[in-house]
Amino acid sequence: MKYRRSVLLFIHLFGVISIWGSNDLNNVRQIVQEWVQLEKTRSLEASLWVEKKENLQDLITASRSQVGSLKQEIASMENQSSEANEIRRSLLKKQQWFEENSKIIKVFVSKMEEELRNLKIHLPKPLEDKLSNFYLRLPSRSDPSSMGIAERMQTVIGILSMVQKFNNQITVTNEIKNLNNGTQGEVKTLYLGLGSAYYVSTSGEESGYGYPSKLGWVWKSKDSLASEISESIKIAENLQQEARFISLPVNIQE
Repeated sequence: MKYRRSVLLFIHLFGVISIWGSNDLNNVRQIVQEWVQLEKTRSLEASLWVEKKENLQDLITASRSQVGSLKQEIASMENQSSEANEIRRSLLKKQQWFEENSKIIKVFVSKMEEELRNLKIHLPKPLEDKLSNFYLRLPSRSDPSSMGIAERMQTVIGILSMVQKFNNQITVTNEIKNLNNGTQGEVKTLYLGLGSAYYVSTSGEESGYGYPSKLGWVWKSKDSLASEISESIKIAENLQQEARFISLPVNIQE
């Protein structure tokens, strides 16, 4: 439209200046041609600018979208980083708690291991035999760290459990002991927990009782108790259904 107006204006001007001289007319024609060319160039640049503007607008829109996505990703990463830091702090607290309690457990286990070593001499022979493998698993005093704390704890608990079980029950077992004639013979022994025991020979002629001391178990012969001990063993083995009160000596402390 602008170009048509320029042409019409050129025709109008041509009519006006036709009365001028030829030289002036040539100059005007040249000026008009340059003007028309300028209008064409300006129109083309205006069209190109509209196209570039649309492209720039699309780029701006796309850039804004990318910026929004990047902001969301950054926020998500910040949240993940915050959660990771919180988890890390929680794990560090747990690690500190385990380390502190591990030290307490190690002290407790070491103390219990030493007490169990000292207890061994006071254990009845049947119980000592049952605990032989457990005692082999106890670490040495010189190098207790050669075993893991969990294994050491299991060993301690295993020994204590069997000791407690033995102490809460009556145990009848066959053993070999020195007899009055200087020979060794089989006897049947009745253990009342960890505190006292009574034996009688298979012949029923020899008997005695025992108790723990600082140096181990002490056994004393007392054949006059053979009948009472034999009857007590029968009751313990459920060979004699009717139970009755039987008086047997008990050594409280030596």
